[in-house]
Amino acid sequence: MANAKYCPKCGTPVKPTDKYCGKCGNHLQQLKPKPAPKPRKPMSKKSKIMLFGGLAVLLVLFGLYNIGKSRFSRENQVSAIITALKNPSEDLTPYVKIDDTRAVVNKDTLKSIQKYYEKRRQEANNLDSETNLNLIASGRKWLIYPKYVLKLDTYSPKVLSNHANSEIYLDGKKVGTVVKDGESYSQTLSHVIPGQHELMVKFKANGKNLTTERTVNIWSNESINLGIETISFTVQSVPNGTVYLNNKPVGKLNSDGIKVFKDYPTNTELNLYVASSFNKQRIRSQRVENLTSTIRNDEYSHYISNFDDLGSEEASTTVYEKDDQIFVTPIWKGMITEDEASDLLEASFGGPSSDDFVNGSSNKDYQALKKQADALDDDDNLDDFLVEVKIKRIRPAGDNYSSVDYAIVFHYEYGDNEKTVTHNYQNAIFYYEDDEQKLQLFGKE
Repeated sequence: MANAKYCPKCGTPVKPTDKYCGKCGNHLQQLKPKPAPKPRKPMSKKSKIMLFGGLAVLLVLFGLYNIGKSRFSRENQVSAIITALKNPSEDLTPYVKIDDTRAVVNKDTLKSIQKYYEKRRQEANNLDSETNLNLIASGRKWLIYPKYVLKLDTYSPKVLSNHANSEIYLDGKKVGTVVKDGESYSQTLSHVIPGQHELMVKFKANGKNLTTERTVNIWSNESINLGIETISFTVQSVPNGTVYLNNKPVGKLNSDGIKVFKDYPTNTELNLYVASSFNKQRIRSQRVENLTSTIRNDEYSHYISNFDDLGSEEASTTVYEKDDQIFVTPIWKGMITEDEASDLLEASFGGPSSDDFVNGSSNKDYQALKKQADALDDDDNLDDFLVEVKIKRIRPAGDNYSSVDYAIVFHYEYGDNEKTVTHNYQNAIFYYEDDEQKLQLFGKE
């Protein structure tokens, strides 16, 4: 039978209505027929939209979380801070926290710290280790991730001066005038953002308005001494040249090549050179190093054996004393001395040697002077002749080049008669080659 039931204990057939097995007495459970499954109601279109929309939002949020986790990781935030820290053209304000409410914090004022680290890139790269800055978490990115910034302190150092009424300027802005402070004068800078700053002091000395500038790194409240010392000296070089001190033009030489500096303020070592032009080309002298200490320590020469060598490679000094004045005469690379120019010109006009000319016998000026000298030698009426050179001016014409203006005097002997002829030449060009001077052009009358 399809619906036959059996006792689960002894296997005897039983009826569906039996409560006990007639053979073994086993209690029989009443088995209820399973209800037929209800048909599943299909999902509505709205439910589907909501389901898939929710899944899409979860996926987007998960993706954004992973993007933000990477983008705003501590490592990436520190890297962005370091990049901005080393580049003054970038805006550092998003990466900085300053608790001093009286400090002016903007893109321009933060350039001081960027200028400092622009020159100390390795120090900036070590931001996580030893540095003057503190890296802290302040606020949140996307309400989830910690935002890392540089926590900066401000400083109020005192600027000291030894001149009353000195005006103090910080980064081009006047901050005040010094006041009496013991044996000196001072002015306190307030709420200064750390880094590299330009300090300038303006004052009067000997009736003249003087200015001195100094680059300082401010990282504490330690006093800054801008006590100003002065030195006096006279520069002697090419006429109308420009004098540079520490790469800044400070004055022009007059038509005699002279410029006097009286009570020039200096708190740092001065390096000097002179710039000019020749044939529309810019030329410059060699640098006179350590001028400040040379003058202050009396390390200049007190005796010059040959003033004609000054400015040339043969010069024994560039700083010397004459008539109780300190003169500075920069050397021009390869410039000829007066004796060298005179000897070479006399030899070239009297009996030229190709070895004394640039490019030797192929030099056209050599050929012209050789032809002239040969003609004098062939003149049967001429008993003898002498050549005398008078140097008028020597100027540098570029590295290893010199320009010379001179007069050349010919003394001719014809029996009992003598004749003297003078020619004036300008812009003879000499070239310093292989440790000797050579003539390139003998100039024009």
